[in-house]
Amino acid sequence: MNLFNSRNFYNSISKSRNVTTSLVGDEKEIIPPNEWDLGPDSPLLHPVKEHFYHPHPERAFQFVLDNFKPLHDIVLFTNCTAKKPYSTTHTYKKIIGATKPYDDIYDLVTISSIGVIPTQYEKYYPFAHYAWDDNHRTPEEIKKVFYQVIGDRVKKFLEKFDYKYVIGVFRVTSKGKKALKYACDQLNKPLIEIPSEITFEKIKDNLMKMNVFQLLNSETLGELNDVLSKLSKGVHVDARKSWTPEQVKDAIRKRQKEIKELKKQLMAEGKTKEEIYEMLYGGNK
Repeated sequence: MNLFNSRNFYNSISKSRNVTTSLVGDEKEIIPPNEWDLGPDSPLLHPVKEHFYHPHPERAFQFVLDNFKPLHDIVLFTNCTAKKPYSTTHTYKKIIGATKPYDDIYDLVTISSIGVIPTQYEKYYPFAHYAWDDNHRTPEEIKKVFYQVIGDRVKKFLEKFDYKYVIGVFRVTSKGKKALKYACDQLNKPLIEIPSEITFEKIKDNLMKMNVFQLLNSETLGELNDVLSKLSKGVHVDARKSWTPEQVKDAIRKRQKEIKELKKQLMAEGKTKEEIYEMLYGGNK
């Protein structure tokens, strides 16, 4: 199988991941450690088709379906991270911190390349031990398998656990987001996507200065906090749609064109470069 420069990728992941032994105790593991598959050529550590059909994630996911007991009627789905366990990462700490007043009303669940992982199971193998090179060079055929297999697991999860509200907090380019949308569409289940069109409309003129393809910015966390605040008070929140990557790029291109024309106009009026930057960017070059 094609491992996309496998040895270098495996070595880099091993250093950043640092999880090769049990985090919960050998006797508690879903899959006994003597069965683990963590060698450098393991499909669990590479973005290949075999990654999705490996028997260990399927066994672990079935364990989740059989044993997980939702604590709330709201589920908050979000991205996986390169570092494991997820809750130790900057991304999760920001989300958990921003929603601290409402952490008693939702279940936090991760969508990853090996399935659906409630926070309670994040330290178990293979959830804390796999790796995925989530970059834009992933072949389309691999992405299709991702959407098919993971989308089906998300669907099974939502079929088994009938949450009243489903919230998804994802990067606009996230494959997990697409898998969640597929599952919700199949089940005719409303999905609250964050950041939504509401947030993007507010920040569209500032997209060039923001890394909107990443998850964490104050506007996204602010919208999430607002949604959870309403739900905590029993206020209904309708489904929300996010922008697509194409919509974000179009908005950036449009704003770039507007700024270019405005610069020409200001220069024709005799404004200096410093004055133009001050007017357009608040003095931040």
